[in-house]
Amino acid sequence: MTRIALMAAAAIACLLGLPVSGSAQQFVMGDVFVSGTIPLPGVQASEAKLLQYDGQGHLKAVLADIGGYSQFGRLAFSPNGTLYTTSNGIIVSVSPAGQVTEGPYLRSFGFYYSLSFAADGSLLAGAVAGVSTLSEFASSGTRLHFYQFQDDVYSIDLAADQCTACWLGGGGIRRFNVCQGIEMSKLINVNGSDFRLLPSGGVAITRFNTLEIYSASGSLVRTIPNAGGVIALDVDGTSIWSSYSGSLSKVDIATGTLLLGPIQTGLNGNDGLTVYGEPRAALINGPLAAIPTLSSWLLLILFAGLAGVGTLRLRG
Repeated sequence: MTRIALMAAAAIACLLGLPVSGSAQQFVMGDVFVSGTIPLPGVQASEAKLLQYDGQGHLKAVLADIGGYSQFGRLAFSPNGTLYTTSNGIIVSVSPAGQVTEGPYLRSFGFYYSLSFAADGSLLAGAVAGVSTLSEFASSGTRLHFYQFQDDVYSIDLAADQCTACWLGGGGIRRFNVCQGIEMSKLINVNGSDFRLLPSGGVAITRFNTLEIYSASGSLVRTIPNAGGVIALDVDGTSIWSSYSGSLSKVDIATGTLLLGPIQTGLNGNDGLTVYGEPRAALINGPLAAIPTLSSWLLLILFAGLAGVGTLRLRG
C-alpha cells in the first residue's frame, strides 16, 4: 500500500474512532469511563481513580489515579472528543494516555462538580459546597456568565436548543435559560442523583439504586431496579449505563432489560460516568458528535488515497 493510501486508512480509522496502528492509544467509539474512589489502607482518606472499559464492559485501563485526598467529579466529552472532569475545584482534561491537565477555565470558589458542553464547545460547569453556582465558559476558557443558586448543581444536561440548562439540585430538575439569564419552570419535581435528557424527549433520573424513565410530559413511564447512581447514554441511543456502589451495568431504556453486567469496578464513590460518543442532548449531531470531524485537507488525502488504491488494483 502506498504512503497516501496508508494516510487514507488512518483517516478512516480516525473517522470511525478506531485506534491507529503504531500510534498512541486512542479512545474508541463506545468506550465507557467511570470515576470513583477506593479507601486508602491505614488512613482516613480515599484514592480517586478513573477507569476505562470497552463497549462490552471489559476493563481497558486505569486511565488516571490522582492519589489520596482527591476526588473526580462528573465526566463529559467536548465536541472535539476531549475528556473533561473536575478535581479539587478545578476543571481538568484527561488524555488517552492518562495525563491529567488543568484546563483554561477559572478556578471555582466552591467545588466544580458537574459539566455539560454545547455544540460550539462552550461549557457549563456547576459547583457544589459553599456557594452553589453555574458558570458558562467560552470554548477558549473565558468565563461568559456566572449565576448563583440556593441548591447545589449535582448534574447538568444542556438541551438541544443550546440555551436551556437542565440541572439537578435539591429541588428536582430545574431549568435555566443561559442565553437570556432567566430561570424557567421545573422540568420534573423529583429529587435524585443524576439524570440525562433522552433522545425520545423524555428524561432518565436515578434515585439511589433505581433508574426512573419519564416521558416528555413528565409522566413516570418505567422504573428499573439496580441501575441507579450515575448514568450515561450508550452510543446506540437506546440503552443506558449506570454505576452504583462499585457495580457497572447497561440496561435497555424501553424495556429495562439488563444487557450487560453487573461488572464489579471496586469503586466506592459514584462520581462520574460517560461514554465516548455519548449522544448528549446538546451535541445535536448525535452519537458521532464526540468524534473529531475530518478537516477538508484530510478528506482530500482520503479520496486521493482511495483513488491510488484503485489505480494500483487496475494496474495489477
